[in-house]
Amino acid sequence: MGWAQAQCFSQEVAPLSPGHLWVPEVTATSKGSKLGSLAGFVLCLRCRDKRGGVVEVGAHWIHGPSQGNPVFQLAAKYGLLGEKALSEENQLIETGGHVGLPSVSYASSGVSVSLELVAEMASLFYSLIDQTREFLQAAETTPPSVGEYLKEKIRQHMAGWTEDEETKKLKLAILKNLFNVECCVSGTHSMDLVALAPFGEYTVLPGLDCTFPEGYQGLTDCIMASLPKDVMVFDKPVMTIHWNGSFREASAPGETFPVLVECEDGDCFPAHHVVVTVPLGFFKKHLDTFFEPPLPTEKVEAIRKIGFGTNNKIFLEFEEPFWEPDCQHIQVVWEDTSPLEDTAPELQDAWFKKLIGFWVLPPFQASHVLCGFIAGLESEFMETLSDEDVLRSLTQVLRRVTGNPQLPAPRSMLRSCWHSAPYTRGSYSYVAVGSSGDDMDRLAQPLPSDGKGAQLQVLFAGEATHRTFYSTTHGALLSGWREADRLMTLSNRPPGISAHKAPSPAPSPPPVPGPAPALAAKRLLRAEAASCACAGRAGRVEPRNLCAGSHGPGGQVRLKKMQSSLKLVDCIIEETLGLKPHLLVLNKMDLADLKEQQKIIRHLEREGIKHVVFTNCVKDENVKQVIPTVTELVGSSYRYHRGEHVEYCIMVIGVPNVGKSSLINSLRRQHLRKGKATRVGSEPGITRAVMSRIQVCERPLMFLLDTPGVLAPRIPSVETGLKLALCGTVLDHLVGEETLADFLLYTLNRHQLLGYVQHYGLGEACDDIASVLKRVAVKLRKTQKVKVLTGTGNVNVIQPDYPAAARDFLRAFRSGLLGPVMLDRDFLQGRSAEEP
Repeated sequence: MGWAQAQCFSQEVAPLSPGHLWVPEVTATSKGSKLGSLAGFVLCLRCRDKRGGVVEVGAHWIHGPSQGNPVFQLAAKYGLLGEKALSEENQLIETGGHVGLPSVSYASSGVSVSLELVAEMASLFYSLIDQTREFLQAAETTPPSVGEYLKEKIRQHMAGWTEDEETKKLKLAILKNLFNVECCVSGTHSMDLVALAPFGEYTVLPGLDCTFPEGYQGLTDCIMASLPKDVMVFDKPVMTIHWNGSFREASAPGETFPVLVECEDGDCFPAHHVVVTVPLGFFKKHLDTFFEPPLPTEKVEAIRKIGFGTNNKIFLEFEEPFWEPDCQHIQVVWEDTSPLEDTAPELQDAWFKKLIGFWVLPPFQASHVLCGFIAGLESEFMETLSDEDVLRSLTQVLRRVTGNPQLPAPRSMLRSCWHSAPYTRGSYSYVAVGSSGDDMDRLAQPLPSDGKGAQLQVLFAGEATHRTFYSTTHGALLSGWREADRLMTLSNRPPGISAHKAPSPAPSPPPVPGPAPALAAKRLLRAEAASCACAGRAGRVEPRNLCAGSHGPGGQVRLKKMQSSLKLVDCIIEETLGLKPHLLVLNKMDLADLKEQQKIIRHLEREGIKHVVFTNCVKDENVKQVIPTVTELVGSSYRYHRGEHVEYCIMVIGVPNVGKSSLINSLRRQHLRKGKATRVGSEPGITRAVMSRIQVCERPLMFLLDTPGVLAPRIPSVETGLKLALCGTVLDHLVGEETLADFLLYTLNRHQLLGYVQHYGLGEACDDIASVLKRVAVKLRKTQKVKVLTGTGNVNVIQPDYPAAARDFLRAFRSGLLGPVMLDRDFLQGRSAEEP
């Protein structure tokens, strides 16, 4: 749908007429109710009093509602969101992609679970989830799955538990519920199926998740209203897509079309280009029959390897609520379960134990509705049961966990059945063990891929084709815009529409001499200008999420809040903002060449920075120096109005990707033998909008204020920008992987750091990046077919995949596989990089 919108309403061209654009839309059925896939599988439930309440059978929330989210931008543009969702404060909240704490937690024995214990286990679980995202650049991971890694770490933490056996079992039961929650978030049966290495590639946008007061369908209705009339064709299930052919149509004599869309009712639509957006589950089910000729082997393998699971909702409507008025989330904990037990009971007897709990929907007249979530094989088994069986089982569950055998049964029930729906066969995708983001990129590649025949005959969009926003509506929308841009580029039409056009670049400053090509300078400046449009969490896709410093109004708010919070702290780690004692922590020392360590310290002393600690937070090296140094600094400094406080408070500030989270977790491990602490604040998640208060030490009692990553308002030079990009602080694709690889090769050769020669078996050093990447690509067997125009016609040749080789070159550098490197060696020696 985003593709149709972009095609029809590019600002620079006239809209396409209905004769040129057809959007055949498949339909899905769920227990007798027809759900239009165009509407995001949204179903309106009318209550008995005829007042009209809306429940979302499909997409529920806008995840990360902030300026970097195109769904949020469109919803705001169309006036579909409430005041709270649109507030700047809501857009700045950093949730980390984690589900908030429940309002109440019920155990299967009929007693309430301590929310403090739930918070403790949630803190442990989500700190481990955060750790799993640190394996993105790892050369290899053991174990291979997120689930196995989590269970391994939990066993280690259990060794330090000192409670009685019943409390330990309850802790494990709570963790099992959190595993089930993560299964719903990831759309999988088990976290053992989710690959560990690429897990961190999924990008979480800032903003506290919000909903559409009148339902998601309001957004699709607005988009449909903006399209020309008669371009949407409903109730037209597609049977086969014929491509790479030569088809004709009576209404267009003399014209041939390379694609023919054949529907189940026999109707056919010839086309030059077709964009396929069907769910990955449908692909998996009809892989052998949906395309003629069959898909290329590499695309088939990608479809088979990418994970696709089921996450269903069950709505229960009550005459009167049995929950408290301020209750928002009810957790259900089964005390006989544990994430460390691999044996599963029969689905018939225990399917409902996979239910993670219920969310309370906004009440409407005479109706009170709970929405439960359940994922995996248990969810698929639930679909095979009758409505009566499901309602009976859940009534028994609620009576059991609340300890009230007389609890009135729900008066009605509604559920989704996405696995059995013939045109979905599940809910959304995840990166399974054995797959990677590369498979999603392969799925997104248009056909034909060998350069033969007309280009861009079949294009692919949908959430499963977006490498960093898979499983989300904004990922699906962005993928549609991506394919629209691809088509308009082919037609020499300017790509983009107002809803997703990148901001104009800022005026370029005077050129800065250096080793990087001029193109790199322009791309880097463009990235900086784009970051001014929307401050947010550093992301891997949207350039507007580059910086969270003083770029734009959102970034200014964050920086001001950091500055205003100085009165709450005794010491600052990593960046000085005023009169407070300051400790500079230089992390990731294992990746740096520290032969010049004393020069670094002397240079920093000349800059007025006297207290420096070099750390490796992965192995907890030198981290123990931080707390004693801070204690000494605070003890020898005037604390102003904080003199009466017995506890110490530290603020941590740093650029993105320097390891602030790793430092926090390392301090917790060293001094508390725990992971990340529970956030402190009147409302969960609110204080995390700018900073979260986290305990890091007991003696002395010390808390830490975490902050978003920040960059200076402007990058002073191209060379500095390239160094930042090499360290992963600036997004690779904004600068260009090959440009970064070129600068990296230049730096390594300049300082005679030739670890890359041995790592890739090159034999000798080389200063030609094209030659190096070619040899790297050959070694890694990374090749691609390209069409070359010759005097006798087009010839397909196999060439090295230079971008893939460049990415591996950068990954090897950032993982330390090329040896320790000091990028600022020239700076320490008092000369610039362009000097010989």
